[in-house]
Amino acid sequence: MLYCATAGEAWRAGADRDEQRRLRRRELVAACETLGIAEVRLRAYPDGGLGQLAADVLVADIAATIRDCAPRVVVTFGPEGRTLHPDHIAIHRAATRAFALARRDVAAPARLCYTTVAASVARPTGWRFPTTPDEAIDVTIDVTPWLDLEAPGHRHRPRQPVPRPPVLQRRRGDLLAGAGPRGFRAGRRLPAPAASGEERPVCGAW
Repeated sequence: MLYCATAGEAWRAGADRDEQRRLRRRELVAACETLGIAEVRLRAYPDGGLGQLAADVLVADIAATIRDCAPRVVVTFGPEGRTLHPDHIAIHRAATRAFALARRDVAAPARLCYTTVAASVARPTGWRFPTTPDEAIDVTIDVTPWLDLEAPGHRHRPRQPVPRPPVLQRRRGDLLAGAGPRGFRAGRRLPAPAASGEERPVCGAW
């Protein structure tokens, strides 16, 4: 299941927001169908304005979604929001708090994962955003089988002008190996929670 807080309607400056919202929704649905994501929960929070929302609004919504879906793993942005995007950072904070709240329930998820870019991958690509030292990454995922997939909704529109390193073009280790298009199998046991009782977020090179 994919939770998306906004439709991304503000991605192109000066464009009609309603038109962009419809376009991005179609693209999202098409991409999820291509990747085999069975369910998408798309909210209508303002694109570019998540940081201005009352914090409890997002936290409560995400926590309710976690309780309803009962996922085994929750994956979200790291503290830097991958590209320092304010909305991504807001989602990171809200999802981290929501995870802690949801863990009080019986069917709570066992792990919280943050996506990141490994330093060794970023250096040769000119990636200018924050990275994670390789030794601090707990899980890697081989996404090679999905690299050539292209959703119909993405074929005829300009790409967003955000640089992205070719992280997905090579596999980094065997900590988490691909197990087909519907999931992955763990390659090793993850670190135990810290002594304080707080869960240590798991970093993944995506």
